[in-house]
Amino acid sequence: MSEIRESMRKTLADSAGMRWGILLLVSFAMAVNYYFYDVLSPIQEELIKKLGLSEGEYGSIIAAYSIPNVFFLMAAIGGMICDRMGVRLSGVVFFGVMVVGAGLTWYGTTDVFNQGGPGYAFFASFLTEHSPAFKMMFLGFFLFGLGAETSAVIISKIVIKWFRGRELATALGINVGIARVASSLTISVGAWLADPVWNRPVLVGFIIMVSGFIAFLIYLLPDTIYERQLAAQLDEPEEPFRIKDALRLLTVPTFVYVVLLCVTFYAGVFPFMKYAVDLMQNKFAMDKQTAGIVVSVLPLAMAGITPLFGMLYDFRGKGATMMIWGSVLMVAGHGLLSLTSLSPYVALVLLGIAFSLVPAVMWPSLAKIVEEKALGSAYGITFTIQNLGLMAISALIGIVLGATNPGIAEVKRFCDQSTLDHEKVNAQQIAPACRKLLDETATTHRGDVAVVDDVRAFCETLPDGRPAVEKGKELCSNRAVYDYTWPILMLAIFGVIGVVFAFLLKRADRREGYGLELPNKDIKGDSKPA
Repeated sequence: MSEIRESMRKTLADSAGMRWGILLLVSFAMAVNYYFYDVLSPIQEELIKKLGLSEGEYGSIIAAYSIPNVFFLMAAIGGMICDRMGVRLSGVVFFGVMVVGAGLTWYGTTDVFNQGGPGYAFFASFLTEHSPAFKMMFLGFFLFGLGAETSAVIISKIVIKWFRGRELATALGINVGIARVASSLTISVGAWLADPVWNRPVLVGFIIMVSGFIAFLIYLLPDTIYERQLAAQLDEPEEPFRIKDALRLLTVPTFVYVVLLCVTFYAGVFPFMKYAVDLMQNKFAMDKQTAGIVVSVLPLAMAGITPLFGMLYDFRGKGATMMIWGSVLMVAGHGLLSLTSLSPYVALVLLGIAFSLVPAVMWPSLAKIVEEKALGSAYGITFTIQNLGLMAISALIGIVLGATNPGIAEVKRFCDQSTLDHEKVNAQQIAPACRKLLDETATTHRGDVAVVDDVRAFCETLPDGRPAVEKGKELCSNRAVYDYTWPILMLAIFGVIGVVFAFLLKRADRREGYGLELPNKDIKGDSKPA
């Protein structure tokens, strides 16, 4: 009889094949989100040439993704909607919004639309200084962003539902790894697809988005069955989610420490990835192609390593300790890059380990701190605060880079190859840049008179032709470099702050008993949820 009762209590999640199959299904649904985000990058030049977009308009389309998440706090609101409505209904809504946004983005690139198709007249009737194609694509990317962050929250909650008390950290690591691989494929696959049909990458991205939506719809059936199985095991129905449950999270010290650790840790990750290629070129004299290859290895390595650290957490525990060590390694990696001239590869290995170790432990740790009914809100609030912090920190890095490298931006603009084309040189247009170089070069290059003479010779011989141009190219290629010491050191300082929050988190866990140091497979259900 006991065996019969035990078999009756089994759920779909008790089947390893079922739960890992569910993981692959929902991970694909999330990966298409990451794939589409960069879908315009391989065709940036074609968008400018064929649709007449300016560089500023192209940047505005990309920025439209962030508007709902930064200014409307959509991830936090979406997380609360997820907790209130459930993952099925909220998932259909937000994945559907993403698909519509992707479709409008593609439609804005088509000849059908741009030759007067449905909607063209309306989009041509307002803000006439911008093309209808720009406005259609802006709307599309806005809607895509509206659904994207919340869809990531929904998928995280689904993975936790199926893997809590099992291989949770491993599953979340695989989920994130698949998304990173999808993101890394966008540019290379898109460049191949764009020949000979320039906007085909967007069409393929839209089709992939639709397939991801279909994958989520397929998931609805097993989720419904699993929900009924869980409900049958409850002695009394669970209390419904209320907004106050989300607000109460902000009064829980352990949750606050995780959020602050998330901000300080990712301050050393995403801004670094944005500047890493330029850092390798300026400090280590790599060419652009080599620097791109070196830096691109990081996210791919993280995709493979993160699940391994997740497995270690699942079976051995020590989550808070692992977050401390990950933060320490990040400080060491950034410190080596900023303060030494050693080969960058040692630092990149340390950063690769750190960038994999902390996320592998941090995200599943939220499931130990927060009860399931408020998990969507917890992830949404964390994503929102992270986005706000990263926006401010990225801007701060740009300010520090400019302040510690006076005149270099002007030199680089002056040295742009198109400006140095001997057929396009205009003495009147370039004279201000010449004067600025003559005023600042001695300071910038510590009084190197030869450099000043080179610049003067270059400026004074304009617009006589090629000799001056070649002299300028030689000067620019050898002299105009950024010093990244202070910007990267600033990232190391954020890492130090992260170490402090990681220690505070470990102390709070020891006091409150959330079980962050225990293996995930030893915890069935909430350890001590907030």
